[in-house]
This record gives sequence, structure tokens and C-alpha cells, in this order.
Amino acid sequence: MRALGAPHDEVKVQMATEFSGKVELDIRNSEPDWGPYAAPRAPEGSPNILYLVWDDTGIATWDC
Repeated sequence: MRALGAPHDEVKVQMATEFSGKVELDIRNSEPDWGPYAAPRAPEGSPNILYLVWDDTGIATWDC
């Protein structure tokens, strides 16, 4: 634990991926990089499987 005002090591933050777009002064000349925001996709040829796990659905408390 450090005392208040004590010097500390600098923390360098790295981006997960490099920016591959282009930033220009005019937005019309810029190119976006949506790669980091794209939804993850399954590899080509993967089977379509939906796996459901129900836990504590409350059926025991139904008074029907």
C-alpha cells in the first residue's frame, strides 16, 4: 500500500488491436475501422447448436 502523494510507476495501456482506418481533417475523407466492434462469428462450417440451461425457473412455487 502506498502513502498519498507517493510516486508510482507509470501504467502504459495498449490497444487490443491496431487502428486500421484513416483519420482526416474532413470526415468525408476519413475511413472507419469497425473491426473491433463487429460481433464475433463462428468459423465457416460450424454446426448450428443452441444450448439452453434452465436453473431455478420457479416451477416449484407455482400454485396452479
